[in-house]
Amino acid sequence: MIERATERRLAGDWPGACAAAGFNVLIDLDAVRRDHGDTIADRLEADLRHLAPDLLRWHLGPLRCRRRFPLAFYPASWALIASTPGHPGDPQRVTLSFERLAWITRARRDDVLVLLRDRWDSRYTPDKLPRCGGLTRLPFFTALGERLPSDALGDDSPEGLVERAVMLDDAFDPAEAWALAGYSVVAQHARALSAFRPIHSTLDDSRRRVLSYLADIVWVPDAPWHPRRHPINGGFLEPPSPIEADPQSSLARIELRDRTLVLDGKQAVLVTSPTESEYDLPAIPRIPLDLANRPPELTALLRGHLQPADLHPLVHAALFPAGSWRPSPPALPSLPTSIGIRCDNETHVIAVRNGSFVPPHSLDRERTLAALGGEMQGCAAAIDGWRDPTIAVPREMATLRANFLRLFAEADTAAVESALDAGLDPHVRDERGRTLLHLLPWLTGTDDLLTRLVEAGLDPNAADDRGRPPLRLALEYGSPDLVQALLAAGANPRGQYTHRPDMIALLHSPTAEP
Repeated sequence: MIERATERRLAGDWPGACAAAGFNVLIDLDAVRRDHGDTIADRLEADLRHLAPDLLRWHLGPLRCRRRFPLAFYPASWALIASTPGHPGDPQRVTLSFERLAWITRARRDDVLVLLRDRWDSRYTPDKLPRCGGLTRLPFFTALGERLPSDALGDDSPEGLVERAVMLDDAFDPAEAWALAGYSVVAQHARALSAFRPIHSTLDDSRRRVLSYLADIVWVPDAPWHPRRHPINGGFLEPPSPIEADPQSSLARIELRDRTLVLDGKQAVLVTSPTESEYDLPAIPRIPLDLANRPPELTALLRGHLQPADLHPLVHAALFPAGSWRPSPPALPSLPTSIGIRCDNETHVIAVRNGSFVPPHSLDRERTLAALGGEMQGCAAAIDGWRDPTIAVPREMATLRANFLRLFAEADTAAVESALDAGLDPHVRDERGRTLLHLLPWLTGTDDLLTRLVEAGLDPNAADDRGRPPLRLALEYGSPDLVQALLAAGANPRGQYTHRPDMIALLHSPTAEP
């Protein structure tokens, strides 16, 4: 997915890059230009051209449901928004839209990506190295990506000072770490500072980012307004005045559970009882924890959870500028080529071969008994239940089906194709009666897979247990390319509808004629 999305982005095809990364784009640049003018449209188009959707997905990890992430702000309180799915069972696709911030419920909104553009904007990925405390190399590593021995750490270079502070933090001596960074600590219990693990040298930059962010938020007088909390300081916003921030202010705060750390110039003051504090905490700009604490890439590398080759290529290039990225893709999950089923008090081995299951004996007797009112059992239940979710399958076959369908939830197109190459029957239905054609919106890069499934005999108009054909799910969750491919394969558009503006034209196109 990273390779496909990068190829399209470097070719200047940002919609193609988004499609390759599993993004749905609900943005019409011509409409934005008509409604908001050339200046805003040009800014939005530049942001979209430099959007690395695969990088954003890499940073988001498993998607939390119903989250809205503003990526960039524009005049009159409009923003480029990345939205996550509404339900865990929905395809794990990200939706891009151009919306007014006043229309978005604050409880579902997270503005951290406005402050951390290096997580999605290819123009800003070089910011990652200084955010980790490095100038010419990543602390604890060489510029090539090799881990430094312990006797080479902690010299007087900027990276060495970061290494010493990090080692003190990790040794549960946070007061010394802050003192090494030039901060005087005011805390009744200094060990309580161990919950805050920043790169101390980047805190001034983080404060500047927050103040710039505050200056970018403008609420217009005629916008719908309801009492809401300020995204940075937690107090209530008062319309319609813009939020004011003193660019010369030396105050900032970091919050973690019941603790607040106030940065007052070069003084770090730990506040555990806000009512007894001399500071007016809601009036102090808050540095989000994602911005204040160590970048997750550095933490994962230090703990051995990631190796340099596991990093996204843009992240690798930023953190190890002298190194070369050699990817180490994970091995494709392997599904069994045979399965043992308990049948007639014996264990029968069913072979997985050429897109079907091959039992060791005829199934006529079991099927006849079931037709006369008996319960389908043994090998017959295993094979027939694969294609019919109303038949209870033996535990071994249920495990195989669950493991295969999990590949769709993980959006692993290559693993799905590998399982079919190994001979797995493509006519499986899940517990909701959906075929593999129904589940294509969960994947990316499905053109070849769709053709393969149709050639294997899957019906593009087959209904699930709610009467929905594959086209209905594609219109709701999929990409325009998938909808066009299903229509070309014979999907009937009659009676179908969609609320998505990028799909409406497809249903009325000449290719959509039944």
